[in-house]
Amino acid sequence: MEAATYSLRMKMMEDLISCFDVDTGELSVHGRRLHMTHSHAGSLLGLPSRGRDVDGLISQAVAHENFGIARTSLTPSALYAELIQMPDGEDFKRRLLLYIVGSIIRPTGNVHISTSYLSLLHRLDEIKDMNWAKFAFEGVLAAVRTYKIARARGLPNKCIGGCIWLLQLFYLEHLAIGIIHQPIIDRGTPRVSFWTDARITRAMKHVIHRGGVRAHTVDMFTPSDHTDRVEGQDVNDLKSQLDALQREVIILKSHVTLSLVDVRR
Repeated sequence: MEAATYSLRMKMMEDLISCFDVDTGELSVHGRRLHMTHSHAGSLLGLPSRGRDVDGLISQAVAHENFGIARTSLTPSALYAELIQMPDGEDFKRRLLLYIVGSIIRPTGNVHISTSYLSLLHRLDEIKDMNWAKFAFEGVLAAVRTYKIARARGLPNKCIGGCIWLLQLFYLEHLAIGIIHQPIIDRGTPRVSFWTDARITRAMKHVIHRGGVRAHTVDMFTPSDHTDRVEGQDVNDLKSQLDALQREVIILKSHVTLSLVDVRR
């Protein structure tokens, strides 16, 4: 994934989590309700948003072959230490898959990577055909739900799992504060490559200065803001955009596949 930064602003995340309805997928901020779906994980993170259900493949597994990966290695830091010393090959690809899934796409709420992800390691040739966007999005819903239940019961705060980084990106993309000028429909993907640490800091200062994520004094982009413009286009123009979108999906799938082979962290 072409991420500009993996920076999370935890105070902002706590506020966003409190504004996020896991039953509807709606984020209520600045007087607006923004509906998030798994397709946003595709455009924001550059993940395939079609294909086989990852959760289904994991749940169908009757046993998890460990491919020589010790349980002590099932942490992001341990996998990273192994990856930077390994040559390219099947073992490298398997550990890289575990690292990406367990630290970015769907991390747990603790330092360990779920052993259930081991069941994916014999499916390396099928990775590009899996719906990773849905897997990431549903992980966010599950993690936020668990976190909120724990808070409501007065349990001690624990680290939240899931790709909550996705929730931060979704929020930032809708801020109409002069950092982004193109309508949502016109922006290049994946969006994660746009949000550098400096841009996130600038956005946060703007929001804090105007009263936080619940304040109605912050302008927002929403898809409905561009409905009139889209309705005015002719059929041929819309068909051209659809064809371009399909080409982008193919490119994104290829990018994920190449990343799993070539990227070394």
